[in-house]
Amino acid sequence: MAYAAEQKRKADAKKKGGGEFSVPPIMGLLTRLFRGVKFEIKNIHIRYEDDFFTFGNPFSCGFTI
Repeated sequence: MAYAAEQKRKADAKKKGGGEFSVPPIMGLLTRLFRGVKFEIKNIHIRYEDDFFTFGNPFSCGFTI
């Protein structure tokens, strides 16, 4: 009996546009577009340059991760 009442409540909420959780249509489209997309980041180089404190002799260093 409680199961039937819960299903009726969910159906009524769905008809009204609410519900426990509604996904905007754009999210479904974005999910389909980007499914399987992978990002790979390689060779990150971090560099520091300083020409303020030693005016005549600039300093710089860097490293790659």
